[in-house]
Amino acid sequence: MTAQTIAAGIAVQKKTIDALIAQGQRVLNQLSAGERAKLLAAQRAQAAAQQKQAAVALAAWNAARAARPVTRALDRPAVVTRQSAVTPVAVSSPHTASAGGGSSVAQRAVAAAMSKLGARYVYGAGGARTFDCSGLVQWAYGQVGVRTAHYTGAFWSSYHHIPSDQLRPGDLVFFYRDHHHVGIYIGGGMMINAPHTGDVVRIAPVFGGGRDYVGAVRVLG
Repeated sequence: MTAQTIAAGIAVQKKTIDALIAQGQRVLNQLSAGERAKLLAAQRAQAAAQQKQAAVALAAWNAARAARPVTRALDRPAVVTRQSAVTPVAVSSPHTASAGGGSSVAQRAVAAAMSKLGARYVYGAGGARTFDCSGLVQWAYGQVGVRTAHYTGAFWSSYHHIPSDQLRPGDLVFFYRDHHHVGIYIGGGMMINAPHTGDVVRIAPVFGGGRDYVGAVRVLG
């Protein structure tokens, strides 16, 4: 895939995202004050629930990492090997996937991404201080010697597609029909992602988080 094709894909993504934002604003403008208050309360409740899930997932991930310390530096390429996965977190969803398996390289890519929790979202950014969703993927895998594009469409078309019940840490999970958002699966039905302008790199549920999940791919294995 050429740089020109990737740039064109990014432009299409931005146009789609801008259209969705504009559509949401139009709907919001049509609501009454009471309806807006109810919507805001529901959004706050959902955000609180997701924050709680993220806190549990982060604690479990840190505990698993402490129990199985990474033995290689994140910035060194490595031969793909198999090791046990990040300890899964119980998430109440019919789609919650197993966290079993996952290559050591993929898990080190997850570790790299996790080191950027709280980094600011900037559209088109690919690290090391700011990211968009595909930039986070590109940067994280780049830290372990795996070169990728900076475009969700390239991820979707370049790697092996897997069903949701076979997700492993390091797999890429996609949302919306045009695949314009991507996250990195960390286990237990959770992902790390750079959501949108005004937000930061954070942990979030893959399923039931208000996003339209459409599929996943495996970069390695």
